[in-house]
Amino acid sequence: MAINSELSALVNVLPELYQPIFGHETQSINPKRMCLNRLTEFKKIYDSLSKELNRPLRVLDLGCNMGYFSLYAAKWGGTVTGIDVGYEKY
Repeated sequence: MAINSELSALVNVLPELYQPIFGHETQSINPKRMCLNRLTEFKKIYDSLSKELNRPLRVLDLGCNMGYFSLYAAKWGGTVTGIDVGYEKY
């Protein structure tokens, strides 16, 4: 319970909730992009390429934001590098 309240407090101070939070989608109320439809397509492509190459993939996620897709690719066994600009508090 403490983790959920701490996470909620952190989510509340984000400048923008662009994507759901990996592993905590219930804490991700009204993200700018829901991402589930894109995640489904990403999984199909990931699985197809991984099968064809007979190995986990190496993924470069440019513009990864909070890493939603990067973290899923890592969960599926990929080696992932995610790059995005940092947020500054204005």
